[in-house]
Amino acid sequence: MNRTPLLAAWGALFLLLAPSLLAQDVTVSGAWVRPTPPYVTRTALYATLHNAGGREDRLIAVAADIAERAEIHETVNEGGMLRMQPVAGGVAVPAGGEAQLKPGGYHVMLSGLKSAIWRGGSVAVTLTFQHAGDVRIEAVAADEPPQTQ
Repeated sequence: MNRTPLLAAWGALFLLLAPSLLAQDVTVSGAWVRPTPPYVTRTALYATLHNAGGREDRLIAVAADIAERAEIHETVNEGGMLRMQPVAGGVAVPAGGEAQLKPGGYHVMLSGLKSAIWRGGSVAVTLTFQHAGDVRIEAVAADEPPQTQ
């Protein structure tokens, strides 16, 4: 049996599908972190998570070398008191949609900071998604979100 035509067909199919298989479905924009004075050991990081893929993804973990702990948190209102708590199960990013990490909602809490975060600097963070895997970002240190064009 001559397998050359079959192998050629599989090769052509791979070449057609390769760009979509290699494309990053989840991207991150507008990442920013609040600057800190030297004595403050925690801060919050915010961003917009975009999912161009055809299925829901989830932000399930975070890591940052500058912090002893990086956790996904949400702000909740309990009896008029706002408090932050870890999010079990991560943050859903809908297919073809986005999720916001923003003040008063979901955010990344960086705790046990190893150094101060200065205004205008940046912080390297790795966001881990259930399907997209690791996405490494640089979050700018600012008092408010960066302006979008």
